[in-house]
Amino acid sequence: MGSAALKKRILDYCAAHGVEVPVGFHRNPPSRYAIIDLSGAAPKLIARTWFATEDVVHYLEQYEAGRTYRIVDFENRQALRLDAGKLESAGELPS
Repeated sequence: MGSAALKKRILDYCAAHGVEVPVGFHRNPPSRYAIIDLSGAAPKLIARTWFATEDVVHYLEQYEAGRTYRIVDFENRQALRLDAGKLESAGELPS
């Protein structure tokens, strides 16, 4: 999937679900994995996206401890969950 199509998919999802998109998201081409921070008053997309699941796991273990979040594979339209240091499918992403 091209970066323009992936960016549109992410932005469309965020608009449909009331997810705030930070300015930093637009600085780099998006990758397939994204994290949405659910800890604040409104859900907020983490500006950085990732290509590799190992990088997502590292980020979550280093920076998101104690926070509530949603992990999304926008390429395959899957919600993911972190389980024992690995990302696993949590079902299809709601439309």
